[in-house]
Amino acid sequence: MKLTRKNILGAWSLISFKLQKPDEPSPSRWCGCASHGVLIYLDSGCVSVSINSQYLLDGTVPKSKEQDHMLFYAGKFEFNAESMEIKHFVELASSPTRIGRVEHRNVVYDNGLLQLCATGSFGKALLEWKKINN
Repeated sequence: MKLTRKNILGAWSLISFKLQKPDEPSPSRWCGCASHGVLIYLDSGCVSVSINSQYLLDGTVPKSKEQDHMLFYAGKFEFNAESMEIKHFVELASSPTRIGRVEHRNVVYDNGLLQLCATGSFGKALLEWKKINN
């Protein structure tokens, strides 16, 4: 099925979050453990992303490192079906350095899974999401 803006709308549950750093030959799980998250796209053009590492949920992360085990942001989004790219325009975030940025996500939609890929100085991040059915 071809991905459309309408297909993207709704809530998505995080299946996996892998990060490949520039100096590493293969990707590894973000924060070294499982991650849990929700991605929400609304028809109004709003987006919200919430991700926690399993270590944070287990309570095994020292207070001083908690910020490194969570990723939250919200704002507006645009989807381009031709280029298969989603742009997230960040207005609120758990990290102040993310506020005001435009986050580019390359999109692959396969077998009901939404794969979002981002690249940057951190390397390459690959997140896989599954639609939450009502």
